Parts: sequence; C-alpha cells; structure tokens
Amino acid sequence: MSVHQLPIEVLQNRVWRDVEVRVLCFRVCRDLRQMLLGSGFDYAMTTLAMALGEPGGLARVRRDLAGATARCQSRRDQPYETKRALLEHYQCLREFLSVSDRDNKSNRELSSSEWWGRMQLERDGGRLCRGATSSDFELTCLKIELGWSQLHWEAARGVRGQVESCLGKVDGWFWEEGTAESILPNARALSGETPLHLAARKGHLGAVQALLGASAVQAKATDFLGWTPLECAAACGHFACFEALFEFSEGTKAQILGRAFKFAARGGKVEFLEQLLPKVVMDVEGARIMYSHFGQALGAAAALGHLAVVELFLGQWELPLSDLSDQWGQTALMKASVGGHRRVVEALVTAGGKEVVLKQDLKGETALMKASLDGHLDVVEELAASIRGKEQNLVQDKKGETALMKASFVGHLSIVKELLLAGGGKQAVSVANKRGETALMMASSQGHVDIVEELVTAGGERALVAADKWHETALMKAASGGHARVVEALVAAGGPRSVLQHDNKGKTALMRAAFKGHARVVEALVPAGGKRALMARDWDGRTALMMASQKGHEGIVYLLRAAGGS
Repeated sequence: MSVHQLPIEVLQNRVWRDVEVRVLCFRVCRDLRQMLLGSGFDYAMTTLAMALGEPGGLARVRRDLAGATARCQSRRDQPYETKRALLEHYQCLREFLSVSDRDNKSNRELSSSEWWGRMQLERDGGRLCRGATSSDFELTCLKIELGWSQLHWEAARGVRGQVESCLGKVDGWFWEEGTAESILPNARALSGETPLHLAARKGHLGAVQALLGASAVQAKATDFLGWTPLECAAACGHFACFEALFEFSEGTKAQILGRAFKFAARGGKVEFLEQLLPKVVMDVEGARIMYSHFGQALGAAAALGHLAVVELFLGQWELPLSDLSDQWGQTALMKASVGGHRRVVEALVTAGGKEVVLKQDLKGETALMKASLDGHLDVVEELAASIRGKEQNLVQDKKGETALMKASFVGHLSIVKELLLAGGGKQAVSVANKRGETALMMASSQGHVDIVEELVTAGGERALVAADKWHETALMKAASGGHARVVEALVAAGGPRSVLQHDNKGKTALMRAAFKGHARVVEALVPAGGKRALMARDWDGRTALMMASQKGHEGIVYLLRAAGGS
C-alpha cells in the first residue's frame, strides 16, 4: 500500500499516531533516492506533504528545493555539485519532517529526533538496537532518516574496534526488517553509500582498513551518484584512506589517478593534490588519459572558485587553456566566469591570453557573455580589460546575441555601462541578433529604463529607428509591454518619426498600446504622434481607437476621442 492509495480522509487529517501512515511516509522519503532527479519527485513530495498534513508545507518545500534542483540540473557535468545539491535535497526534506508534534502527556513539542525515536519505541517496545536505551533518539533518527545500519553508524564514528566487532556478529539491528543486513559490509544507506563510503569520506583510516579486511566487502561499489569509496576519500582530501583503497580500485593507474585528480580538485583539496603529483609518472597512453582528466579537474576547480587548485595546475603544467573544454565546449575560464570568481578568472586570463578570452562554446558564448548574463561586474571588468576595443563586444553567439544584449535583457545596468566603455560604441548598440533585435529592443521589451537611456545616448538615432525582422522597433516593444517610462524616454529621444513607424502588419506603437489597454503609454504617445498617429490605420483598416473599442478599453477610448481620434 502506498501513500497515494490511502483514503482521502487519512491524507487530509493529521494522523500522527497512526504507525502505518508514518511508516508509509518514511518509505516515500526512502524512495526519493530514485526520484530526486526524475519526474516522480514532485508527485512524491505532494503525497508526502498530504500525509504529514503540514499547512502550507508543500509550497515551502517546493520553494526550498527549487534552488537545489536548478543547481543540480545546471551543473550536470560536475558530480561534486550534483552531490551537494542532492544533500541539500535531503536536508530540506529533514527540515520538512521536523514539523513538531504535540505530546499529549507532557504537553510539549517533540523534536525531529525525538519524534522518530518515539515511533521506533512504539513499534519495537523500546528495543532500538542491541544494548540501547530509550535515550538514543539521535542514533534512531539517523538510522531511520538516512537509512543507516549499525555498521554505517560505527564506520562514521571511525572506531576500528567497534567496526570489527560489528563485522564479527551474526545478526544486528535493522529498522524495518530486523535482519542481518544491518551488519553486512555492503549494506546500503538511502544515498546508496556503504559503510566503506562513510569511513572513506570522514577519513577514518582504521575503519577503512577493517572494512577492506572483510572478505565480502565491495571496494568498487558506487552510491546512487556513481561515487566509489576511493572517490569519496579524494573529494574530502584523505590521502591515507586513498592509498589504502588504491589497490582495490578498478582501472589502470592513469584512470585511477585521473579520477582522484578530478574529485580532489572539485573539493579544493590542494594538499591532497600535492601529495598525488609525484605519482603521475606513466607511459604515453597514460599521459593521454591524465591530460583528459586534468582538463576536467581544472574546469571543476575553476567553477567552484578553488584558486589554489587552479594556480597549482597552471604552475605545474603549461596547459593549452583554450583547448581544454568539456562536452559542451565550456572552458575553465567560462565556468569561473559563471561562478563570479574574479581571482580565478584573473589567473586564467593571465595564463591563457587573448585566445582563451575569445574562445566560444558549442552555443557560441564567450566567458564575457556568461559573466554579463549572470551579473558579475568584477569579472566583466577583468575580461573587458584583457582585450580593449570593440573586438569582444561584437562577438555573437549562435543566436546572434552579444554580451551587451544579454546584459541589457536581464537589466544589469552597471555591466551595460562597463561594456559600452570597453569599446564598440554605436556599432555595438546597433548589432542585431538573428531575429533582428538589438540591445535597445531587448532592454525596452523588459522595461529597463536606465539601460534604455544609456543605449540611446550611445547609439543615437540609428538605434531608435532600427527594426527587427517583423519591422518592430524598440518603441513598439515597450508600448506592447506597457512600460510607460521607457516609452517616454524613447519618445523624448526619437520624436514623431519613431511614433509613426509601423510593423509588418501596419500597426504603430499607439495601436499596440491601445489594443493591450495600457492607458499611461497611450497618454505618452498621443501628444508625440499628433493627428497623424490618431488617424493611422493598419493593413486591415483599423485605427487605434477602433482597436481599443474592440477590446473594451473604455478609458482609452475616451482618451483617444478627446484627442480627436476616430
């Protein structure tokens, strides 16, 4: 029986004391390991929130998880970031489950640990694990919420004697089944981690050695993100554990070292990398494999802002930075620019020069475009200073967009100013994408009046009258969006000529505003366009007044008639 099969009255009421409901809720949590990155995640959260019955809980959880999901999806090439996002999912879920319950006997709030511990006490009559007492709520919470076995707990604590004691037992504690699975060396937590994963991640060498000594241990086992214990040790910078796991790992020496380099770089573990460097002595084929891993490691370190790791790599080898890219063509400089890591960008620009700055990914985007889109002013300043003049500003991606267009569209005024100062002038403002849109049109459509004023000053009359492939001008786009302040700024700069322009259907800016019902925009356009704007007709013979009347905008009809429209 699953949560969504429960009667609706059970789902809608807070049936906290019903053990079956609580167990089903936990099973949904446990199944999230398969749903976190799939389409079933949203439905699982919905049923979970209904079962727990927290008022407004679903909206809060979705909001909290949205950021982690976005980061997870946007960095699919970085398993370390994926793991961090996954852990954030679990953290948000645990916070959601910590909604307090009222203890009727003592009339006080129960914490998350106490609540889960009380549930286990009710089910097992106080027997949490062999030799445990009813005060072991924290241990119970970890076992239930994280799916840990007794061996997981001992491996995480790192006491070698306790790990060996668990491995020597015939049976042990398991929260649901009560089987011997809880002491097996390959038992899985909710995240797919074995006890060896936990010991390696926390750097407990004695526990790692004890687990490796077990005959049935799977040292090459992966968690649900594909991480092995060796990769966990590398990511956390535990070199002694890495050496212990090295001989049990799968692949050639170059492959193992390459993976270790990647994971240590993602974790920013400089000391680990310095200890690993002397081991990099191999044949030509091994060097080729390592070269590929170095590129990925450098990109990961740059994306996460690990300056010391980047400097270590740049100082150790003369790497062709413009050639080292991932499957999307993104270089380390691009990734550092997206993250806003100015000092990393500075180091990479110094090492790579003009070639790496102008490098484009598979979408045609440069590092400057990415920094401009994400609003990292200090990075934009660093990149703009590396190549002065119009060369960077005129580079277009596969959509025909420039860095100036991207900054104008999202509304980064300071970056727009910096790009205009960097060079290009009227030419940069007049560049159009494949839809025929300029930076001024993009800023106007989004209502960024300050940016519009900057672009008008830089681009002059040519920018005001420019039209896209549908013959729409910046003024028309602002009028359609109801951006009155932008319309006023454009009218003041362009005069009647811009007001009287029409698109490929014969519609003027006034007609668009009247049709959409934007009264303030109509008020700004009528005086500038005069009688000619009021009497203008589209290709169907309709005036602005007719369009406003057709849509039922009575206030605009009154304005247009008072001005002499027909």
